[in-house]
Amino acid sequence: ECFYRLVRFIGRPIVKIKYRPIILNKDNIDRKIAKVYAPNHRSTMDPYFVIASTGDVIHWAALKRFFTGEDSIFNNSKNGILRKLTLFMFKGLGAVPIDRDGKSTDSVNMLNYYMENQRNIGIFPEGTTNKSPARRPLLPAKTGAFYFAKENDTYIQPVAILWKPLRNRSKHKVIINYRPMFKVENVPEAKKQWVDSIMAGLEENESRFAELDK
Repeated sequence: ECFYRLVRFIGRPIVKIKYRPIILNKDNIDRKIAKVYAPNHRSTMDPYFVIASTGDVIHWAALKRFFTGEDSIFNNSKNGILRKLTLFMFKGLGAVPIDRDGKSTDSVNMLNYYMENQRNIGIFPEGTTNKSPARRPLLPAKTGAFYFAKENDTYIQPVAILWKPLRNRSKHKVIINYRPMFKVENVPEAKKQWVDSIMAGLEENESRFAELDK
């Protein structure tokens, strides 16, 4: 966690200067409770904006290709330096590799270990970045995040992230909206509650951008 805090200390001013993120409803975060952060996903940089905007340490579930040096979070998979930097950061931040082929038993055990030891984990219910948000604001949500919360008797922390619309003139490039936490008792109902919460958050974010664009 020392490395995690160092990365956040170094990265936070860079994020503020370059992206000028707007943070909404941060008082919805209860730092005394271990929880599952569950943002929508529109950019590979999303977890770093959550890291920079909350004091919590979060162990993120991330695709295995970022841990094998095959890809980078900087939208440039051909640059070997950026791939190695991604690998270094993911391992140093205590992220957990997830295999899309379903061979992730060790990773599931590690995420449960973090939860059992009162650590926060981060999972994107959409499973991948939404590259066409104008066509559909959310991709179909998977159930993994909600099962982790249910099995560990803890909370979901929805986070609605909206990047600047193409025609928006605001200098702020992203809005991060922390929605109210909720306990998971029934997974299908929790998934619906997450979708409703994220959609309401995105609507609030869009209204804020519209105000800034006047």
